[in-house]
Amino acid sequence: MADLREACARRFTPEEMELLDQAIAFAKDAHKDQKRESGEPYYTHPEAVAQMLFDMGMDSHTVIAGLLHDVVEDCAAITLDTVRTNFGDDIAGMVDGVTKLTKTGKSDILSKEEAQAENLRKLFLAIAKDVRVVIIKLTDRLHNLRTLEYCTEEKQIRKARETLDVYAPLAHRFGMGAIKCELEDRCFQYLWPEEYQNLKKQIEPQQRERMQTLETAISTIKTHLAAAGIEAQINGRPKHLYSIFKKIQRQNRVVQDIYDLIAVRVIVNTINDCYAALGIIHAIWKPVPGRFKDYIRKRTCTVRCTRRCSPKRVCRSRCRSARWKCTARRNTALRHTGCIKKAAPTGTSWTANSPGCVRRSNLKTTRTTRANSWRTSARISSAITFMC
Repeated sequence: MADLREACARRFTPEEMELLDQAIAFAKDAHKDQKRESGEPYYTHPEAVAQMLFDMGMDSHTVIAGLLHDVVEDCAAITLDTVRTNFGDDIAGMVDGVTKLTKTGKSDILSKEEAQAENLRKLFLAIAKDVRVVIIKLTDRLHNLRTLEYCTEEKQIRKARETLDVYAPLAHRFGMGAIKCELEDRCFQYLWPEEYQNLKKQIEPQQRERMQTLETAISTIKTHLAAAGIEAQINGRPKHLYSIFKKIQRQNRVVQDIYDLIAVRVIVNTINDCYAALGIIHAIWKPVPGRFKDYIRKRTCTVRCTRRCSPKRVCRSRCRSARWKCTARRNTALRHTGCIKKAAPTGTSWTANSPGCVRRSNLKTTRTTRANSWRTSARISSAITFMC
């Protein structure tokens, strides 16, 4: 775990590093006789989970809880009280939240389906108390899916189905788009292997060309917005395979009829800039008649339009005025509440000081009667999403 420790040393305080060193030694000792399905030492899994949590900008207690998330569940000699005694109530509470009912004695009298339901119920109650629990659970599940190839076919299908039904939607609701997309693609690989391979073969040959188109679109928009004096953050991404697969099924189409395989997002400072940026993009690529919808004046704050950027390519664009701002590397903000956990009117929750989150209490919105517009007391982030 040298790499994890070296990375954490650049950000954590000496006191936090001391607790981390204690957790590393504790986890190694607890899992020393255990192996993964791949044959690797088991502690490589909690180490990977902790590293992912650190990369997401989580606090030291969450990283340590990631290291210890399996010690109670998988080690007979260790109880939750042991974790609480050594690492405190905060870390023990998160470890308890991601621990299944294997040590309560209740799982022995439940069927497999009932036990699964109880485990999920326990997880959701823990999330209500501390939202960091869901972040640990999602990173745990993601790493497990990355190594699912070593498991039996029955376990692969079972884990993939559970992830697609429960954990991928959960990641989506918490705004963790990167994790949600990877979870879905890995589940797709095991649940529909033939369709996955066929779609991958059709998408990959033109992927380099699409990425060049994406870079060109970003560069073009950036140049025109800079010339107009509009400050903007611009990024892009390719559409993931499972999303394409769902669209093909839903619309009964073939891959050749799917055009929005890449997306560009432009984030500006104000709603006026949002409209101005949209106008500039319309000047570059002609909109498709009848496909423009303006929702900025409604509470959903969304503008959608479809434009043609070349004779062979139709691009769908969505512009929304965001009443929240999240700059975390892995988005963990709720679109509906403005941060990971809704802040109380007074006092400060841990999310208020977490990287990438803005407290809801700092984004109070009032409505004016004139012009029927929205006014915010804090800096508004407006987003334009340009999909190709």
